This record gives sequence, C-alpha cells and structure tokens, in this order.
Amino acid sequence: MKKDLQDARNRIEKAKVAYQFLRETCNHPPDKLIWKHKYGGYYCDDCEQFLPRTNIEGKVTMNKQLKWIKEDLVIAMKQEIEIKKNPADGDFIVSQQDSLDKAIAQKTVSRAIISMIPETGKKPNDTTEEDILKLVKKYAAHEKERSLYELSYLKREDVEGKSASEVKKIVKNKIQDLGDELTSYPIEIAKRYLPKAVSEDEITEFISTLDLTQFKNKLQAMGLIMKEFPGCDGNLAKKVLLSI
Repeated sequence: MKKDLQDARNRIEKAKVAYQFLRETCNHPPDKLIWKHKYGGYYCDDCEQFLPRTNIEGKVTMNKQLKWIKEDLVIAMKQEIEIKKNPADGDFIVSQQDSLDKAIAQKTVSRAIISMIPETGKKPNDTTEEDILKLVKKYAAHEKERSLYELSYLKREDVEGKSASEVKKIVKNKIQDLGDELTSYPIEIAKRYLPKAVSEDEITEFISTLDLTQFKNKLQAMGLIMKEFPGCDGNLAKKVLLSI
C-alpha cells in the first residue's frame, strides 16, 4: 500500500515537472499536445513544434541539433499525411507532388541521421550537437557520392579497376568541381543542419583575439577555434593557425 502511494506521488511529481516545462516552451493547452513515444517527446498540433521529454529534474534530455531533426521528421510525416488525404487536381497537381517529394525527402534524411546515432557509441539523449553534426556531414557526403552516379556525373566505368584511394580522390574532385550544381532534396535538407561555412578571414580574425603565447604549441588553440566555429573544417582551421 505504501509502495503504491509512493509510486503515485512520484508520477505526480514527474507530471508537474513535465507540465511546467511544456508551459514554458509552448503556450497552447495540454489537450493540443500529442505524446509521440517513438520520438520521445510531445508534438503540439497548433504551433507544430516538437517538445522533448524531460527527466524528473526537469532538464532537457536532447541536444538542440537532434531535437531540430526530430521536429522536422514529425512535421514531414504530418505534411505527407495531409497531402495524401487531400489530393490536388488540375494546375495544383505538380505543386502538390513537389511538396510531397520534399516531405518524403525530409523523412528519409531525418530517419537516416537518427539511425546513424549508434555509430557515436552513445544513447540519443547522451549525444552532443557536435556528435550530430558529424553524422550530418557523413550523411551529406554519402548522399553527394550517391548522387554523382544517380545523376550520371560519374559512371561505373570511370572507377572500374581503380583502387579505393583512387576512387575516393576521383569522387572528391568531382564533387568539388560540381559545387552547388550537385544537388537534390536530401542534399539541400542535410545542408540546412550544417553551420554556415567559415572563411579563412573569419578564422584569422578570431585567432587574432587569442593570446597564443599561453600555449606551448599553437595547435593547442584548435579546441578554442572549433568551439567558436562548430562544424568548421578542421583542416582549414589548422592551415590558418599554422600560417600565423
């Protein structure tokens, strides 16, 4: 009896914490919130945002990058359902098909990145934004390589008989040559999750604010640079640092 009473009290306390967090995050009434067990959080029908679950202390248990990807997954699923429920006709068919293709692409990208989380060796709620950014970069690289063949920018005979390192170099050079010309819905969606590319000038300007004399080796400042520019190309940062 005492155990049942204590369990009931614990549930009430957890509910209070979760409710308070939700009230601070979303101003809509509780009946608008739908619990999505698969994604570990609530989805608000009115503001169309995903609200991560909280633990008993009320701390958010999901990093912002992962939360963003999961929010987009839930919204894309809802959009797909709505489009299929209300098919367009006449001049709107092409426009609706485009919207459907984008929603499906978003689902594909979000699910692919989420499925890669075990590669970090961590549980989803233990991952950091840096962990997720690495997965997004890896996914984007794979998608670009796949698109090279799918869009016939590169043919199988172009790499036949080549070693793995030679193929890697050919693919890298082709991607660089094509630049923004190599695109698809999944590639563009993945790029949204990546930070804006940092220029050499921006890195140089930031390094000028550091006192490099505090380090025995200049490369020890790499941690500060990467912290200032999350997702920055480490090779570029290293090149700029060593040139100073």
